[in-house]
Amino acid sequence: MQTSDTLVALTKPLKARCVCLYGGASKDDQSALLKGGDVRIIVATPGRLIDMINDKAVSLDKSVLPLGALSEICLADFAISSQGVLPRP
Repeated sequence: MQTSDTLVALTKPLKARCVCLYGGASKDDQSALLKGGDVRIIVATPGRLIDMINDKAVSLDKSVLPLGALSEICLADFAISSQGVLPRP
C-alpha cells in the first residue's frame, strides 16, 4: 500500500493511473478499479496478480517490469507461480 500511495502521488501530474491489488480486499472492487480507465501501473501481491490474470481482469500483453516479490518468484524459477504470469525467455 505504501508503494501504491507513493506512485499515485508521483504519477498524478502525468495523469497515469496506478491501482493496488492485494488479497483480503474485494476482487470485484479491485476489478472495477482496473476497468475505470487508463491504468498504467499495477502494484500487486503475486497471488492477487495471478488471480486477476486468471480472471482475465489483467492482461500482461504490453510491457511489464516485475519488481519486488514477483521478480523474486521469477528469478527463483518457481515455475508454478511465474509460468502463468511471465513467459519464459
